[in-house]
Amino acid sequence: MSRQLNAERQRNLNRDTAKLVAMTQALKAETDAAEDPFSTAVTLHRIEQIEKLAHKIRDEMASTPGPDIPIIRMN
Repeated sequence: MSRQLNAERQRNLNRDTAKLVAMTQALKAETDAAEDPFSTAVTLHRIEQIEKLAHKIRDEMASTPGPDIPIIRMN
């Protein structure tokens, strides 16, 4: 059971990390092309989304499921 949880956790982390990389690369390309990159609400919203995903990944990495240890989520 614990191996299955770890495998699922690893897949989720890989998926979220790939999404984070794609989001940051898209933001970088957008800001490199703009004269004033941080002036739009859309850009600021994308930055907030990236920050939330980065925190989610960090929290998920910090919680390691074990055979007798429950997963505790911090908000």
